[in-house]
Amino acid sequence: MAIPKLKKENVIEAIKFIDKNGIPSQYQSNQYDLISEDNKKYPPKYVIAVANHIENKTEITTDSFKADEAKKALEKLGFRIENKHEKKYILTITADNATSTDESFSMNELGERGDKCIPLDVVFIRANGEEIRRKHRKGERRICNQTLPKLAFQEFEKQITALSVEEKESFPVSRYSLKDKPFCGIFSSVKEFKKHRNSIEYLIYHYGDGKQYVINSWNIFTTLIFVSCLSRSKKKFR
Repeated sequence: MAIPKLKKENVIEAIKFIDKNGIPSQYQSNQYDLISEDNKKYPPKYVIAVANHIENKTEITTDSFKADEAKKALEKLGFRIENKHEKKYILTITADNATSTDESFSMNELGERGDKCIPLDVVFIRANGEEIRRKHRKGERRICNQTLPKLAFQEFEKQITALSVEEKESFPVSRYSLKDKPFCGIFSSVKEFKKHRNSIEYLIYHYGDGKQYVINSWNIFTTLIFVSCLSRSKKKFR
């Protein structure tokens, strides 16, 4: 039997059911965790089994599908899945520097290293300790390679909008290593972006009433320069 056809709402109901009733010991996960919006962890196979039980009145069982199948099905529905055995690191970005708990992290290989890393969470922390997270649009994945620069857009939206056209077009937005010249330009549409760089490596940030900003972007590290430049420009923006 393959993974049952389920909707995102079915999975959300399953999570509520598990919160109320707990997880039987035989259904604990050995390989993956589903991470909820409030950072609770759930075994993906059991979540699928409970969702199927709620929606289709079936017996709760995980015998008919594999962990990888459950992982792919839940990710397709927009849920975040973590591998229990993958190494996790914290990258801290300030106005002056970017440092990582991964001792081998280097600003000289952002493109190559970023292609091998998956973001698990992104948060801004203000001086008073307040945590700011991305207010994602409907249908938008909570965490992806573009969450960090989109969070930067979210926090500095008014200040970016106040920049002149010339200032926007000369603003550093991405870099693949310290050896490379940074790509510059915050544009009002994909069409305008492609006048300057005909590439599929771009990010679209939606704001206001149908407006958007478009910048060059690829993996999770390439836009570190964009985030750090906005942080350094904070005093200027004020």
